[in-house]
Amino acid sequence: MTSRMLGFTWGTDRGDECSKSWEGSPRLGSPRCPSRDFAGPSTHRCYLGWRTNELLNVASHRQLARGVIGNTPGFDPGIPSSSLGGPVPFKEKEMSTSSDNEQHKPLAAIILAAGKGTRMNSDLPKVLHPVLDKPMVGWVVDAVKESGCKRVVLVIGHGAEQVKDSIPHCEYVIQEPQLGTGHAVIVCEDALKDFDGDVLVLGGDGPLLRSSTIDAMMELHRSSGALATLATSVIPDPTGYGRIVRDSDNRFEAIVEHKNATPEQLEIHEVYPSYAVFNAKALWNCLNDLEPNELTNEYYLTEVPRMLKEQNAVIEIVNAVEPEDTLSINTPEQLAEVESILRTREANCNHENVETQI
Repeated sequence: MTSRMLGFTWGTDRGDECSKSWEGSPRLGSPRCPSRDFAGPSTHRCYLGWRTNELLNVASHRQLARGVIGNTPGFDPGIPSSSLGGPVPFKEKEMSTSSDNEQHKPLAAIILAAGKGTRMNSDLPKVLHPVLDKPMVGWVVDAVKESGCKRVVLVIGHGAEQVKDSIPHCEYVIQEPQLGTGHAVIVCEDALKDFDGDVLVLGGDGPLLRSSTIDAMMELHRSSGALATLATSVIPDPTGYGRIVRDSDNRFEAIVEHKNATPEQLEIHEVYPSYAVFNAKALWNCLNDLEPNELTNEYYLTEVPRMLKEQNAVIEIVNAVEPEDTLSINTPEQLAEVESILRTREANCNHENVETQI
């Protein structure tokens, strides 16, 4: 199934760099703001007992905003959450074993931003609600561009023209009607049909996303030659999230929704907060065969890792998302909470900058 299944249009106002500037402090992950990408606490442990700073030879480990790809307690239902595997140790020296072609593949991003956000109690498209004076989706766009994405595709719907005007220098694909996250990616196929590289898929309502999380994903994805890599998080209370189920070799086995989980699976604290990167060709091949859910008649992106596993493809995961970063925005209360977290980060950043100058 391709974008021909339903009518849509797409346009472009691309630029290699986003020229729009917002008032306020440096962006997350910017060179001027090192604390935005600080490494997680050395005492943070995953449910397997490893510490995150022993898992990844990268600058930091981050938690992703769930966005519209998964279910989060108290958030809009979205689609079933998915969680692929747990922490996979790797070392920086592995990078040298990959081919130059693999390491220099181009990177694109698809950001899901079509939702109305009815629980925000506003006519403004949800992704345009300001968080520290910047549209919430603007934080996501900044993060992917800081990580090297030269093509950023926004999937838009409600208030499409407002989103285009507010978030320039991206490509735009209209999803109408909206039939799930898998469908949201399917409608981007024509825009990216000649793209030979890797494709990030992220929610537009998760401004806590950090570029360091994307960097950790991409390092493992390319060094391992995976066709799909997902960032996971180990959180104290996984209620409502899809669980990561592993096989006897500690590899990805399945994504199990909370409501379908066995008592043993409910004890798993590793979840998938909806950060994924796919080989573009493998992604389109799977989506062409994707079937709608029997109950909802929607197409779920979380089915793609399962499809790839059935093809014996390499699927990797990286425990790179810190618990606070799993929070995305669906209500004014959640917006206030996210804004408080970002304000604290800015204060820490400013403090470190002062110390550096001294």
